[in-house]
Amino acid sequence: APEPRKDQKHIFITSQPGTGKTTLIHKLLQKLTEEDGEGGVDIFGFYTEEVKDPENPKQRLGFDVVRVGEVEEGAPKRAVLARVGQALPKVGKYTVDVAAFEAFALPALEPPKEEIPLPPQPRLYRPLEEADVEEKVVSLLYEPGDDEEGANSRIRLEFGEELNVPPSSLREVPSAWKHPDEEEEPVPRLCVVDEVGKMGLLSVQFPKTLSQVLNTDVVLATGVQTAKG
Repeated sequence: APEPRKDQKHIFITSQPGTGKTTLIHKLLQKLTEEDGEGGVDIFGFYTEEVKDPENPKQRLGFDVVRVGEVEEGAPKRAVLARVGQALPKVGKYTVDVAAFEAFALPALEPPKEEIPLPPQPRLYRPLEEADVEEKVVSLLYEPGDDEEGANSRIRLEFGEELNVPPSSLREVPSAWKHPDEEEEPVPRLCVVDEVGKMGLLSVQFPKTLSQVLNTDVVLATGVQTAKG
């Protein structure tokens, strides 16, 4: 899991309903992409979007939750958050689907897995005649016994190729070893939460998940400003 970062800074935008918070979020993300390029910042999270009646665009039917950032192939980009209805729980005239929110939106806030999994029976392999070549992680398929002097081990490389190699070209993977790709400078992450409002807060799990994100990533969030008086 990502380590908590010291002096973490976040951006919270609050205003009255219908004043353009989500529009501002979209413009900020567009500007960020223009300045840092695609992939310059790992943007993830969600925003809420009004759902209008196609036959009467002035009539609001409810709200959807829409994921920000990359979505796995075949996975939905949006899910229902609330629709006009009488069933509980309700916020105003809208029935909120808390289960759908938790199943769809909360996983969008989880930080990406940074560890690269090791293959079965992992070993580090370097050809004996190439001492300056970086070690590769391979999968050990066969290891000769003590009574098989001179026999080779059999390994499978990352992309499936199998080789017979001297056992002395292999070694156990140390517990503190990291995959070379993990040692690269991490890409900055930005978590979008639009919005932190009454509907989302019907979920008991939402504040817990948001608290974890606040400790590990920069958060760009919106909320409704409470009326004075």
